[in-house]
Amino acid sequence: MKCSPVHSRKLWVYFRPSKLTKVINAVINKSAILKDVFNDQILTIIKLLNAKKRWNKEAIALKAQLIKTLKAEHYVYFTGCTYRYHVSAVGGSYLYDVPLYKRGNLLNFRGKRIRIICIHSGSHSNRGYMAGVICDSPPDKIISKVDYNYTFPDYTSSHKILYKSPRYMALKVNKQMPIFLKNSPTNYIDGNLWDTVLIDGKEGTPVAIFKHNADGTVKGKRVSWTIDGNYFPTLKDAINNFK
Repeated sequence: MKCSPVHSRKLWVYFRPSKLTKVINAVINKSAILKDVFNDQILTIIKLLNAKKRWNKEAIALKAQLIKTLKAEHYVYFTGCTYRYHVSAVGGSYLYDVPLYKRGNLLNFRGKRIRIICIHSGSHSNRGYMAGVICDSPPDKIISKVDYNYTFPDYTSSHKILYKSPRYMALKVNKQMPIFLKNSPTNYIDGNLWDTVLIDGKEGTPVAIFKHNADGTVKGKRVSWTIDGNYFPTLKDAINNFK
């Protein structure tokens, strides 16, 4: 791969891990992930770090050296979930051509080939990442637009719609009309436990469920989670987290 490094001191800003940025949804398709073969000082350190069998003093020192080098190369720090960014181990990395329509954490990387690296572990699926420009995306790798046909189940007409976007729909659960759910012990969403369901029109199925509390807060979880869920100030905040 022949790429000429691109740097812009005015564009990229490094955020300290102690001041984590808000998790914004920037889903990356696994089929778009490229092996990290860009040979530079960063890749050299990554290989040395990944060669360590144990998390010892040498590994900790290599991690510190990696972060220092990333900062010097104007990489951006952000937080995200492993199901969105696909690498979970510290030192895991890959290259990615950012589409021109991308939003969220990768908004400022549109049209660029970037490296994404996991640099911090966290609770559950949360991780700390850093990303930086390798070069401009090759012309044949630039994606300017993606067209999706979003479809929603027929039963949505039997439930009150609380939120709707082109892709997502949040429904107030009608206890008289069960919403069926794959891989659930009961095969449906329990209307006595959950008040709202979020449906992804891309998949055509529920992806998250919510419980409204008396103080206005909302408990939410993905339908695939076995944990009880997380709490959010409002329904909007909860929906935005699971979109």
